[in-house]
Amino acid sequence: MVKRFGALPAEVRTCTLVSFVVMLGFGVIGPPLPLFATESGAGNAAVGAAISAFAVVRCATAGVNSRFTQRFGQRRVIEWSLWMQGTAVIAARLAPDFTLLVALRAIGGTGRSAFAIAAWHRCCGWRRPTRAATP
Repeated sequence: MVKRFGALPAEVRTCTLVSFVVMLGFGVIGPPLPLFATESGAGNAAVGAAISAFAVVRCATAGVNSRFTQRFGQRRVIEWSLWMQGTAVIAARLAPDFTLLVALRAIGGTGRSAFAIAAWHRCCGWRRPTRAATP
């Protein structure tokens, strides 16, 4: 398995490792959500909202993030999205109330969407239309 991973292009290896680390962020936020909701007086529906906020915003911002990737470049968007996700995870972990936690999860969803799209463009070799090869 290690040999197969090493045979992949460097961009694919990097995006895979970064994706793994980013997914660990959910392991920091996900398990304590029910406990935090109980302490905040929120119910099970609020926990569902906190988890769903990430996914809904991720889907809703995909088109915008695709345009950002085309306009600013894959590398810049990947860097921006990682900072956004990291900041949102740390802030969510320290959020004083549950409403702020839901908002920060939504911000994290925006960053995850931007990362996923920019990494996909980078790994698949997509380029701006002006740089595309002509037949």
